[in-house]
Amino acid sequence: MASDESPAGARHRVRSALRVARDDRGLTQSQVAEAMEWSLSKIMRIESGEVTVSPTDLRRLLPYLGIAEHDRIEQLVSSAKASRSRKAWWADPKYRNDWSHHLRMLVQYEAEAVALRHFSVMLIPGLLQIPEYAATVMRGLSDAFSLAEHQTRLDFRLRRQQEMLSREDFPSILVLLDESVLYREVGGPDVMARQLEELLRYMKRGAVMVRILPFAKAAPVALLGPFIIVDLQDLKSVFLYRESHTGDGSTEDPSVVSQHRHMFDRMWDLAIDEEASAALISRRVKEMFATVRCRE
Repeated sequence: MASDESPAGARHRVRSALRVARDDRGLTQSQVAEAMEWSLSKIMRIESGEVTVSPTDLRRLLPYLGIAEHDRIEQLVSSAKASRSRKAWWADPKYRNDWSHHLRMLVQYEAEAVALRHFSVMLIPGLLQIPEYAATVMRGLSDAFSLAEHQTRLDFRLRRQQEMLSREDFPSILVLLDESVLYREVGGPDVMARQLEELLRYMKRGAVMVRILPFAKAAPVALLGPFIIVDLQDLKSVFLYRESHTGDGSTEDPSVVSQHRHMFDRMWDLAIDEEASAALISRRVKEMFATVRCRE
C-alpha cells in the first residue's frame, strides 16, 4: 500500500507518474506551469525531485494531466504525503547549502536502498573512506574552499558514512574497483595502507562485496567515470549518480540507469572474485607498510 511506502520510493513514484502523464498528453513543462499558474521552475523542480509536490497541488495537477480515476489519484496523493513524512539529517541547513541537489538525492535514496553498486576507477568510494583519506580527497577537489567549508564537507561525508553503515536493515553493497585504485597512494603510503585495511575489515565482516578489475582485463574503464546505482525495495536500479572533478549529476531515466547496470554487471563478471581481490588488497597493504618502515 502507498501508505507503507518509503519516502524515497514514494518520491520516485510520484515524479515518474507526473512525467509519464505529461509526456502522454504531449505537454511541455511550460504549458503545465501556465495552466496551473505556477512558475516553470516549480514544475522543473518537482519533476527533477528537488522539491516534493504537496497533496493539494497534486489534486489540482492530476486531472489536468489526464489522471482522473479516483483510486489512482488517492494512491498518488498518499505517496505524496509519504514522500514528505521524514525530516532527515541531510536537510540541516549547514549541509543543504554546501552540496548539490544530485548528492542530496543520492543520500535520500541511500537511506532506503536495498542494494548499492559502486564503480570507481580512481578512488575508494566516499562511503568507505577513512577520515584521513577523505580529508586528502576533499582538499584535492578544490583549493577554493575555506578551512571551514572543507570541514563542513568532510563532516557531511563522514556523517553520510555513519548513517549508512549503522543501518539495521543494511543494504547489499557491491564495490567494483579498477586495480589502479590500489596503487594510487592518496595521503601517502601510511594513509593508503590504513584505508585498504579498513576496506578489508568491511569485506571480512560481510558488510561489502569488493571485486578488483585487473589491469590485464580489457574493459572500457578509461571511458567511464565513477557511478553509483541504487535499488529500492520492489524498484530495482531506479537511480544513477555520477561524479567527476567538475561536478556531479543524477538521473532516474530507466534506459540510462539500465545501461549503467549492464556495464556494471559485465565488468563485475570480468573482475577477479572476492577472495582473490582480498588477497590482492592484503598484498598492497603489506607493500605500503613496508614502504613506511623504510622511510622511518
